[in-house]
Amino acid sequence: PSPAKGAVEETTISADPLPESEMHAIVNPADPSNILVSAMRLNQGNQQEALLCPIYYSKDGGRSWNKSAFKNIPRETGALVAGGGDPVFAADADGKLYFSWINLYLLNFTSIYMGMFWVSSTDGGVTWDRAANDLIGRARIVSLSATEAFDKQWLATDRTSSPWRNTVYAAMFHPDPA
Repeated sequence: PSPAKGAVEETTISADPLPESEMHAIVNPADPSNILVSAMRLNQGNQQEALLCPIYYSKDGGRSWNKSAFKNIPRETGALVAGGGDPVFAADADGKLYFSWINLYLLNFTSIYMGMFWVSSTDGGVTWDRAANDLIGRARIVSLSATEAFDKQWLATDRTSSPWRNTVYAAMFHPDPA
């Protein structure tokens, strides 16, 4: 039977049995039929990809969904992701999409880092381009003190007709140790 008038119809985006949380979604302002969703997905059975934020995209207003092949892992060889998350999207006035996330990772079994990264997409989220400077910020974690880390980044773009049109801004929580 069809849903009652005014009822919301649910659509399964991912049949992946792994737990997903911290979901973020965006409707592309330049193309409202283009919707993207990402969530933090925990996979304790895979040390290389213990925590990913898969990106799901729809180009037909949410009737069908696909998963991008992009994997939000650090570029450094030998990096083992131990945590992170906080998937965040933004879109500029022309429909270019931006995605940001956090990785907490062990590098060469010697140092722990927390990095905030970003990528962009011009094809509605199918593929993602990683700039040479894809780092919003990175900290080497010496102890697990909150003064050495940062969290909860957020992205925004200027979609006005100002001189800063399509400029991307990032804000984050970084406690002051003083």
